[in-house]
Amino acid sequence: MRRIPRRLLAVAVWGLLLLSGRDGVSAPTAPGSTAPYQLQLIAMLKPTTEAGSVVTVVKLQIRTVAGSPPTVANKVQLKSEEPSTGETYWVKNITNVPLVDVVLPGSEVVKECSFEFTDLSRRMPLSAQVNIKSEDSTKGEILRANTLVLLCPDLRTGLINAPSAVGMFQPVDIRVVVFEQNGDLGARFDVAVLDESGQELDRCTGVSVGPSDSATAVLSIKFSTLGSKHLTTRILNSDPEEANTSNNEGSLTITVAPVTARWEWWVDYNDYRLDDYYSFTEVKQPTGSWHTEFENHGFAQWADMTARAPVPMAWPWNFTGTLRLDGADQIQVSRSGILPDVSEGDPAAGGVFFGSYRGFDPETQADITISVYSSGADDGSSYSLAELHQLATDYVQYSSGYYNNWYGSTYNWTGTGLIRQGALRHATQSIQGLVGLTSQTGSFGGWSDAVLIAPFADHHTSSGSSVRFDPTGARIDTTFSSTINEEGHSAFGYGVSNP
Repeated sequence: MRRIPRRLLAVAVWGLLLLSGRDGVSAPTAPGSTAPYQLQLIAMLKPTTEAGSVVTVVKLQIRTVAGSPPTVANKVQLKSEEPSTGETYWVKNITNVPLVDVVLPGSEVVKECSFEFTDLSRRMPLSAQVNIKSEDSTKGEILRANTLVLLCPDLRTGLINAPSAVGMFQPVDIRVVVFEQNGDLGARFDVAVLDESGQELDRCTGVSVGPSDSATAVLSIKFSTLGSKHLTTRILNSDPEEANTSNNEGSLTITVAPVTARWEWWVDYNDYRLDDYYSFTEVKQPTGSWHTEFENHGFAQWADMTARAPVPMAWPWNFTGTLRLDGADQIQVSRSGILPDVSEGDPAAGGVFFGSYRGFDPETQADITISVYSSGADDGSSYSLAELHQLATDYVQYSSGYYNNWYGSTYNWTGTGLIRQGALRHATQSIQGLVGLTSQTGSFGGWSDAVLIAPFADHHTSSGSSVRFDPTGARIDTTFSSTINEEGHSAFGYGVSNP
């Protein structure tokens, strides 16, 4: 803990109001009683606009403990005495002094009057006696307080620590070191950071610094546009007030550049021939029944590449994607200026925003998916995701069935459908994907590793039955059976890539 010099123990610290008689603060009028008012005395030396001259600002603040606040000090006596002899060598008497409202830190309202003198010097002891009478009091109150004449604080902006370059929407901490350099009084103050237009971006409030000491204010901001940002830091609302504010500002420049993010990737490939059969029957006692059958015979294939980065990419987006099968680039898609189909919030404003897009490329029969989310906080939940996906099918589906007295009627159906989409590639060696997403925010993505494709086979038959009862108590018997005959080639891979 910082030790307070003895010479400062008598200083009336701004805002410190005590219930017992101390230097700078009045005492109760009688033992065991509660004074309706308390007096705070502050005396500070301030330079004037005239070179080499100073003025002492003496402030008397009256706090109302009980009753109505006073509006006038009937008499104010200020004097300075030699501590060792008690000899008075400076005295002033003022009568009928108006008291005005002043709001202190913490929104406390006190009554105040102030005076300026040119014949007080630093370290001189000063005492005050104030006679006041409130509207609801039948007698006057005498308030007393003591202090020393001290230099007002002088706050100076020192070192400013901040990164020289950041990405859009990335939180930036700016640390501003503030020194008190007069050595008599500490202060409470705010520090703000402003952009080139003078708009305040953030403020750190209630920073405290002791005499001849330093304190650090931390400000946090984000940028939603690119370029060089010329910023100003400013010390504000010093309490006690400063005489010199010419050294209260600092400047810095931060360049906001596109982000190249660390990203994750996934590749997935499945290519198989299917001969599947499925049967399902329900019989509802006593007369209802339901039956359906499905058969699929042919080929199905899908291939996709997904990339994800932990940064939200503002739109419009530029997308590029490639699926490389067995070493050949077989599916290639490129789009620019993509806007979301669904969006919430505004990336230009920062904070929380969301955007998603899903498009179809008829030439390659491939789907493009983009999803972006910004939580507005540096908690790791923001992300951008982009995917290139291609589905190809060439199979016949048979279906048939009936329901009899199930919905109070009978219906039979049968159908055959050819499900054909895209081009089957039938890769057997490897899959590799490329997905890239760029915007004014930055970029991420690239090639995945090549993932080996392996053969697989799935042949199994299953069947079963169950009994249940509907709300009316009717019994329902269920039977099902399925036969799966699938074989082909598949691959799955995951990795993390640095920019």
